[in-house]
Amino acid sequence: MNEVLKVTLNGDLDSVVESAIGAAVAESIPAIFSFIFSNFVGILLLLLAFFLIAVLAVLWLKRKIVKRWLDKARFRHREASAKLNGLILSDTFKDLNNGFIQGSTRQSLERLEQAVLAARRQAEQLQSRLSAQKVPFFSLIGPVRHIGRLNAEANALLSQSKRYEQELAGTERLAGDMRSSVGPVRQRAEELAVRLDAVSAETGYPLDDLRAALERTQATIRQAEYSGSFDALKAQDDIRKAQHEADALERQIAEFRKSADIFREIKRRTERQLERIAVERGQEANEVSIIVRQSGEIVRLLEESMQTGKAVDLRAAAAELEQLFKRAAADG
Repeated sequence: MNEVLKVTLNGDLDSVVESAIGAAVAESIPAIFSFIFSNFVGILLLLLAFFLIAVLAVLWLKRKIVKRWLDKARFRHREASAKLNGLILSDTFKDLNNGFIQGSTRQSLERLEQAVLAARRQAEQLQSRLSAQKVPFFSLIGPVRHIGRLNAEANALLSQSKRYEQELAGTERLAGDMRSSVGPVRQRAEELAVRLDAVSAETGYPLDDLRAALERTQATIRQAEYSGSFDALKAQDDIRKAQHEADALERQIAEFRKSADIFREIKRRTERQLERIAVERGQEANEVSIIVRQSGEIVRLLEESMQTGKAVDLRAAAAELEQLFKRAAADG
């Protein structure tokens, strides 16, 4: 009896355990699937949130960079406009419009003024475009291109205004340099005049040609002073011309001083040769008269040129006199 009951109880216990395990498994599978599904949706939502944050961060950074470009373009435009307005209102352009500047300087400044006015009109158009330009948050490509072009135009306008500013400053500086350059050239001409008077006193010659060259140099200097009041470019050319003329005159005076010393030596040697021939052959000899006349003609022509300050070929004249005296010696 006990054994039968035991077998029966053992068989029921296995059934109970098997039933319990089956029920537990049946209940846990839906729970596992439910857990996995709920976590997957959460992960997707989390990833989506990270993605949206990243997109917003990129858009914010892009807008910040583009807005900085736009601010730089506006700043450079204001700087360029200020320079252009300063050029238009400069005293130099006022003098130009009032007729105080003439000649080649006027032509140069008129071209510069027209270029500045054209750049000023360009700046006004660019200002309208810069004022109307916005930086939208969600737009990526369009504003970047537009503001990039605006920035490039503002940079070009600023570079252009700086170049015009330098050109005007160069013209103004030229006028100042011209006024300071006239003084040394005038002083040099005065020194050359003193030197020329000294050479004239030494030689006893009026030196008309050299004095005419000095007068031309002084006239060029006066022209430079006159031009400097209204035409700096013309005055610069006049000063350069006066400097070249002064250089040439200085060389001429130095060369004439040497020629004068050589000519005095030629005259002394000619006189000694004529005295020797006269002693050897007699004052009344026909040959002596011919030699005196020919040598005297050579010396006279030389002295006529020397009196005016002209350049003479003393070497050729000395050789001609030497040949004359050699022939006389041979004839004797």
